[in-house]
Amino acid sequence: LLLAGLASAATPAPAAGADPAAKKAERQAQADARFKAADGNGDGKLSAAEWSTMSQGKATAAFATIDANGDGGVTRDELQAARKQKAGQAMGAARDRLAALDANQDGAWTRDELGTDAPRLSENFATLDADGDGRLTREELRAGRDKMAGARKYPAAGGGPRLLRREVALQGVHHAIAF
Repeated sequence: LLLAGLASAATPAPAAGADPAAKKAERQAQADARFKAADGNGDGKLSAAEWSTMSQGKATAAFATIDANGDGGVTRDELQAARKQKAGQAMGAARDRLAALDANQDGAWTRDELGTDAPRLSENFATLDADGDGRLTREELRAGRDKMAGARKYPAAGGGPRLLRREVALQGVHHAIAF
């Protein structure tokens, strides 16, 4: 969480019609501001002490891993690289988890295949199964993910059952459906 909090923005979303490049620039500026605030001595990197203070002692074990060059400080670039690596690992694990549920390995999931391993996906199966064929394809999962992402960014716009969004967040399925 600390890593994601510093390296990405979890701040109010820009207007729904805002240019994607402008939104990205705004998130980057906000992340840079959070990093700068945590960098107490202003040297452009977080020392172990700054890291410990910022994380309230909870993420000190991660410091050495994130400090890729071992110089005793975590730069913004090292933080971003670690976040990307962690996201990639989560995506791979979620893909593996979802692939394991595909019993016949046809690239689509039936309600029976999801079973109790993905209960909220099963509960929301009819909503996600856009063509009503009894199978969830990667495209249908992507569309559901995109709709839910829109609902998280712009709650007033609606965009997906709350329980499904929670299931996706808990199981990392949003990573798995980024095929």
